[in-house]
Amino acid sequence: MASNYTTNYQLNQWQPTDAVQRLDFNADNAKIDGALSTLQQSITAETLLRTTAIQTEQQARAAAIQTEQQTRAAAIQAEQQARTAALNEHAQTLAVLTERAGAHLLASGSVSQDGAASISIPLPGIQWDEWKLVYLVFQVAVSDGQNSTYYCRINEDGYTLFSAKSNHDGHTPYPLWTCAVLLPFFDGSRRIMGFAIGLDTTEDYVFNFSINAPFDAVEGFQLTFPEDSGMTFQAGSKYQVFGEK
Repeated sequence: MASNYTTNYQLNQWQPTDAVQRLDFNADNAKIDGALSTLQQSITAETLLRTTAIQTEQQARAAAIQTEQQTRAAAIQAEQQARTAALNEHAQTLAVLTERAGAHLLASGSVSQDGAASISIPLPGIQWDEWKLVYLVFQVAVSDGQNSTYYCRINEDGYTLFSAKSNHDGHTPYPLWTCAVLLPFFDGSRRIMGFAIGLDTTEDYVFNFSINAPFDAVEGFQLTFPEDSGMTFQAGSKYQVFGEK
């Protein structure tokens, strides 16, 4: 049996005079094996703990990266949607402005044969609320070739808006024509008001008119001569109606 032992694990330390026994070696081996096993378990537990910590950190980093990517993707998508919406709104505004720009032809027509007693200008279904201004443009010629007076009436045989002069040979190549401007200003319930530019029976170049009826009552116009004039419209007499928004 050993007479001395190591400090940490109490392993046998034999002196020259000590008897060496097999049991002492077995006891030392058991202590060493137990210490190694405990060390291995500690190393395994530490490795597992560190591995778990690393995995947890990696998962947290991956989740943070994914969250940041999702946030950035959502922000990019939101910005793209906002830009698309802004572009669509701009395009719609531009389309509205383009649609409003300039004059829109609402109706046109002409006399194909001589001898027409009147010229009808139908405007079925016109929505006066949609128009700021409506323009009537006439250029007419009459049967005797003279500078004769004709009337512009509302609908057929309705109120007379104004009178104007027809074309005759003396005005070529710059024929007489008349432009009447109606002023609904986006409200069909307004009283009919406007003015006509061109020669009329009063020798004035501008003729104002105001009729005690709403624009909504107007479904067209008619050009006629005085009943006892015996005048008719010649082929080539024409009209145009424009609307401005």
